[in-house]
Parts: sequence; C-alpha cells; structure tokens
Amino acid sequence: MTPPRHAALADLLVELGAQLLRYGCPTHRLEACLVASAEAYDCQAQVFAVPTGLWMSLTPGQQLAGNANAQRSQGVVRANLKGSSEQGASPPHDPHVTPRRGGSHSGHGPLIRLARVHDRGVDLARLARLDEIFNQVADKHLSIDAAMDALEALRLKPGLSPWLVGLSGAVASGSAAFFFGGGWTEALFGFLIGVLISALSRFIGRSARTRFLLDFIVGMVAGAAGWLLTLLDPDLCRRAVMLSGVIMSVPGLSITSGLGELAHKNLVSGTARLMEATMVLVSLIFGAGVISALEVRSGALAQGGPGAAHAFGLMAVVVVVAAGSFAVNFVVPRADVPWAILASIISWLVPTALEVFGPLSSPATTFSGALAAGLFANLMARVKQRPTQIYLIPGIILLVPGAFSFVSLEKILAGDVTGGMSGAFGALLTAGALIIALLLSHALLPPKKIL
Repeated sequence: MTPPRHAALADLLVELGAQLLRYGCPTHRLEACLVASAEAYDCQAQVFAVPTGLWMSLTPGQQLAGNANAQRSQGVVRANLKGSSEQGASPPHDPHVTPRRGGSHSGHGPLIRLARVHDRGVDLARLARLDEIFNQVADKHLSIDAAMDALEALRLKPGLSPWLVGLSGAVASGSAAFFFGGGWTEALFGFLIGVLISALSRFIGRSARTRFLLDFIVGMVAGAAGWLLTLLDPDLCRRAVMLSGVIMSVPGLSITSGLGELAHKNLVSGTARLMEATMVLVSLIFGAGVISALEVRSGALAQGGPGAAHAFGLMAVVVVVAAGSFAVNFVVPRADVPWAILASIISWLVPTALEVFGPLSSPATTFSGALAAGLFANLMARVKQRPTQIYLIPGIILLVPGAFSFVSLEKILAGDVTGGMSGAFGALLTAGALIIALLLSHALLPPKKIL
C-alpha cells in the first residue's frame, strides 16, 4: 500500500471504531476488530478505546520490517562498540548504518488518529451492519473507499421513530411492575409513567442546558407518581410503581458492561462506565429524595401495600412482552427478534426451573440465567454468523442489577446505611455473578466471532 492508502485505511478504521462505540460495542471487542482489520492490510494497529472516544496508531508492514532491520543493525553497532571499547580502540565507522530516531523505515512515524464520540446508545441493527462491513474489509471483499461510503451511509441512515422507541420503553416499564410484585394496576401506572418520562426525555434532551438534568427529573417524576398514587390508593404497591417508572433509566446494563470491561482488563474503560452509571444512579436517587423530603415535610406519608407473587403462566407472558419491548428499544434486526425474545425466555426459565429444587439466592439466579443466555447467544452467533450482542443483550437485560442498585442507594439516602450498603454489596455480587457466567459461557462455547 502507498502512503496515501495507509492514511485512507487509518481514516476508515477510526470511523469504524467510532461507530462501534456509538452503537454499543464493548471496547475490548472494538479494539480486537480494528487490530484484525489492520492486519488484513499488513499493518499493525495500536488501539486505546474508552466509552467516549478512541485513539489509534497505524504502522504499515514495511515500516515494521524497517524498524526490525534498524534494531538489528543497531545491535551490531552496539556489539562492535562494546568490543572496541574493551580493547581500548576507537569504535569503527559503518557507512551502511544510519542512526534512526523513532524507528521509521520511511522517515515517517505511525499514523495517529483520534475520534470523539458524544451520542451513545445500543443499536443492534447498526451493530450487525458494522459487523458485515468489518468482515468484508478484513476479507478484502470491500475496498477502502467503498467501506468508507458504507459507513457514511450507515451514519446518515435514519433510526426508528422516537415515539416508537418511547412507546416500547413504556411497555417495558409496565411489564417491569410484575417483576417487582405489582399487579395490573401498578403495570398500568408504570406504563403511563413511562409514556410521561419518554415525552419529557424528548423535550428536555433537546437543550444542552437541561439534558444533563434528565435523570434527576426522571427520579422526581417517578418518586412523585409513587407518592401521589399511593395516597389515592393505599393498597397500591408503591415500590413497584416507582421502580417500573425508572427502570428504563436505571443503568443496570452500564454497570454490567463496566464490570465486564474490568474483567477483560480494560481498566480505564471499565472504570469510566462504572462512574457514569454511578452518576446516573445518584441523579435518579437525588430526584426521588427531593420528593421524599417533600412528603415528610407535608406530613402526608404514604406506605403502600406489599408486593405479591404471580403465577407461572402470567409471568411467562410478561417476559415475552418485556423481551419484545426491549428488542424494539435496542433495535434488534427484524429477522433476529424471535431469537432475541427466546434468549430472554431462556434466561428467565432456567433459574425458575432450578427453583424447583429449592430457592436460589439473587447471585445464583443471575448466574444460572446468564450462563444459559450466554451459551445460547454464542450458539446463535456461530449458527447465524451474527454478532453475539444481538442475542446476548436481550438475554441478560432482565438479569442486570440496576433496580437493586437504585433501591440500595435510596435506602442510604433515607438514612438506612446498613441496609443500603448490604443491598449495594448484593447488587455488586449479582453483577459479578453475571460477568463470571458470561466469561464461562465464552470458555465453554466460544462464538468464533470478534463482534
């Protein structure tokens, strides 16, 4: 490749990496993807990615060979210098060896690229398309210019209607009420709160001055709804109403992704994701805490009724509805929606079946469900030659400990430090069980795909 083509390849790889970050690819997979693409063109890529950007250096193959030759030549010179100095003679001059600085065979250093990513989310359909582009580039079935055009077309492609995404989030919120012990009434209120929060998100998120307050406002809305609705109906399960209202904002997936990055030794990326999740949780809790303070000041205290367990058949239907809603929210490709829903069913059904032999702790429930979902996702990735994330994220979304983290911090804010810390430690163990299960599933049944 000529130097201009090296520059074009570097531009292509950094754009590919930026889009992978933007649509929800873990950084360790992204880095492996870019390294493999560079190797296909006889280049070496060094990639350092964090959730909000990436740095990459690209060194052409002939430059690497030149660096190796230079190092061997310098080794000969050092050996001659050592031998001459031991004999007390002047070091010989080798006219064929030129001292090098920077290790560049052509007189130029590696190509350096930087990309900053601002808007991030999970879009599994675009991630699947990026996987196709990556495979075609690595196999040299797609030229660099054609691949860059494909990336640009993908970037400009309109996404799902925001109202459709908001409606799916509201349905997921209503479904979540059953998981927290609520009934049909709590599910209805959870759905309505989800609709309200979706509309507020569109309105508040448009302004740069208010979009960082969104999580705080969501916490206030969910807290106020739980308080006022419980005043109107004291038998209402307040916990189910409030948790179902905030469930789409609770960063359970971010917590899990952060621990996953740490498990893969991507320390900076993992820490960044965990700190981002912590900030979201703190904002949500502080918003709900403002409402709790108003409740105490007003004297109109509302406890609400206890939660209730539900029949197996009803919960099976709820799991299917919730999984379908999350499939829309995560933009799962249409052809893969049934398999994504099946992954969610498996992650719920396996621990439910195991409870026949006795009750399971929260970490044990999560471990068994995540192991089953991970094995299924890797199997589907092998069979369909698709990214594992398409089946894995919908499979584990019902297992992530976001709601429990929210409840733990809420207890701490209310003064129950012991209960809150105990719950937070339990949420950490649950997330750790999920990550260990996924690592074990990859060891038992590797997906044979980078993405």
